[in-house]
Amino acid sequence: MKKSIELQAFRVLLQPSLVDILLLLNEQERSATHLAGLLEMNTVDVQYALQLLVKQGLVRQRENNSLGYIYEITSKGRQIFDIKRFRIIILLGISAFIVYSLGLIIFINCFSSPIYDVSFMMQLQDEMVRQQFIIGGVAALSGLTVVIYSLCKLIYG
Repeated sequence: MKKSIELQAFRVLLQPSLVDILLLLNEQERSATHLAGLLEMNTVDVQYALQLLVKQGLVRQRENNSLGYIYEITSKGRQIFDIKRFRIIILLGISAFIVYSLGLIIFINCFSSPIYDVSFMMQLQDEMVRQQFIIGGVAALSGLTVVIYSLCKLIYG
């Protein structure tokens, strides 16, 4: 089971400059001086921010003979930018919920027939009511199945 990013790491990311640094490091590894130039920030401030990111395990530093330290994003840091997977699952879940809702509406419509003195089984003899019953039931069950699948993917990865 994958470990989720800790709350403390998210608190660190509340600072916009740290998110900007992570975005740049997600593209490629860089030195503190290079990051400071790109962000138009003081090198000391960038180095402090990088140390916070290193402490949280979002960034790793390694020595380079000519540039001092080179910083690169870790797999834990990359998880923050893995939005594509979550976006697809959320859209799938929303779409499935819409299908479920429409199916339920169609299914319930079968029971609200203007024929009050006839039993439901008699109503099913009508072709239109039978089609609504089947389409509504299938849509509701398939939509519910996909909603449950999407929730499981979000929770368990």
